[in-house]
Amino acid sequence: MGKRLTSNAGLSLTEAILSFGVMLMVMLGFMRVLLSTSLATKTNHEATQAKQCARQMMEVLASDSFSTVFARYNNDRGDDPVGFNSPGVGFAIPGLTPVDGDADGLPGQVIFPTLAAAPGVLREDLEIPALGLPMDLNADGFVDDLDHSTDYAFLPVQIRIEWDGASGPGILEFETLIAND
Repeated sequence: MGKRLTSNAGLSLTEAILSFGVMLMVMLGFMRVLLSTSLATKTNHEATQAKQCARQMMEVLASDSFSTVFARYNNDRGDDPVGFNSPGVGFAIPGLTPVDGDADGLPGQVIFPTLAAAPGVLREDLEIPALGLPMDLNADGFVDDLDHSTDYAFLPVQIRIEWDGASGPGILEFETLIAND
């Protein structure tokens, strides 16, 4: 009598389920990588946009009339120079959404050393290490608590950009010192 050889050419149900499970895990991992890459790309684009706009605003401030920069870009509309279109502290940035609850609805902000209660008063005695303060802004040899909005020789400025981004809130801050030539 001869032996019969049988062939197991098909897959069992267990093998098919196991193969499907492995393939599903690989596909989910690949999807996760694609989503992470997409989010990182969008986040990098937002940060680049914020940096470019901050640098542009610094150039605008530096190229503006030095004697009127503070009055034109501070938060006090009462001291705006006559005949000038004063933009104020806030500025728009294409492609960036301001954070919820932002007072002016603009992600960009120009910040000078002032007190909230007196936005048109430029102070040199405030403790703001990021801006190098306290500092003798009018170059008279003294740091005092007087208003230097009309006699400054140096103007510390912070550009702050806050936005709601793809990966959550974003913030960028640049500081500079503008000097009278």
